[in-house]
Amino acid sequence: MQVTAILATYLTKVMRKSRLKTLSVLVESLFHAKFFSLTGLGRALITDAQERSSIRRVDRFLGNKKLQNDRLPIYDTICRLIVGGALKPLIIVDWSTIPNQSHNVLRAALVASGRALTIYEEVHPEKKYTNPKVHIRFLMKLKLILDAEVKPIIITDAGFATPWFKAVQGLGWDYVGRIRGNKYYRLQNSSTWSPITGLHKAATATPTLLGDVELCKDHGFKTTLYRYKGKALGRKNKSKRGQIKQTNQSKKHAKSNREPWLLVSSLLINSKTAIKVVEIYSLRMQIEEGFRDLKSTKYGFGFEHVNTQHIYRLNIFFLIAMLSAFLAWIVGWVAEKINIHRQYQANSIKNMRILSLFYLGCRIILKDKVKIENASIRKIIDDFPDFSVVF
Repeated sequence: MQVTAILATYLTKVMRKSRLKTLSVLVESLFHAKFFSLTGLGRALITDAQERSSIRRVDRFLGNKKLQNDRLPIYDTICRLIVGGALKPLIIVDWSTIPNQSHNVLRAALVASGRALTIYEEVHPEKKYTNPKVHIRFLMKLKLILDAEVKPIIITDAGFATPWFKAVQGLGWDYVGRIRGNKYYRLQNSSTWSPITGLHKAATATPTLLGDVELCKDHGFKTTLYRYKGKALGRKNKSKRGQIKQTNQSKKHAKSNREPWLLVSSLLINSKTAIKVVEIYSLRMQIEEGFRDLKSTKYGFGFEHVNTQHIYRLNIFFLIAMLSAFLAWIVGWVAEKINIHRQYQANSIKNMRILSLFYLGCRIILKDKVKIENASIRKIIDDFPDFSVVF
């Protein structure tokens, strides 16, 4: 299966032929690499050259500063392919820690079937994590790669505060976000400010509209507040010895999962808005699954083996991973439609697909035993708006 030919079809006009050739080869080699790293990609290159020559080729490519100018046009092309003519797509934005622990990635991903597909991302040092100025610049770049008539709903977790919501509204877009922590609210026509934690006790499994409120004492931001508490799933993050983890990060996540959702949104209110807002926010986990696909050696690309500290190199690693994940999702989708996905399942279940489209696509590309015509893949890409989730 010539996955490189698919990339050439859509990226020829946005970057030089020589750089596109190497990028395509690296995207394909990622499916065969044992580790997602400079040497891992080099050793997996399908070429007659010596391994050390292949490793040096990867090193030169990652260090090519001209690629930084190619990044935005590439993301722009992929974004326009998968968003297409959808006028109100659901886009999740979130931060994630890079395994080297000194950088974070800020990603925007389109909600689609099973996985959120990356449309833009950029790496920042740890000190820039949740920085409001970084958020504003990120939104400006996101605006550049979306058509002017596209008015997305931006979904975020509690790491995005009032300045973010204001910036999203300033673009004419809508938002659905969660608020947590030491924040205060004031009901409409009230002069009393109250902590949002006081709303936790009365939360139920029925999504509830609490009404129009004002957040942020200093600057004042009017929004609509919703409350919801889902059923406890009883999950425990355990160590290899079967004991519940007591790390600060594990405790932080456990506390977040125990708390009810306090959601704010700019969507117009009707009788079903509360239910819809909760449904939209629940889709946020798709981007977490995408981060797992990227980082996990067992389930994904194994980004945890990338050791570089240079932001420009990390950005290219993420670009390679984005294109690979995009192709894997497409191949997985086609495989399910032509009913060959059961060949890759370890059980006899016939009425549903067990593997994610991403993982299924990775296995098919790696084995290269099932022939899927490139024309079928291109048709899926051209019809992509039919598969994204819109409001």
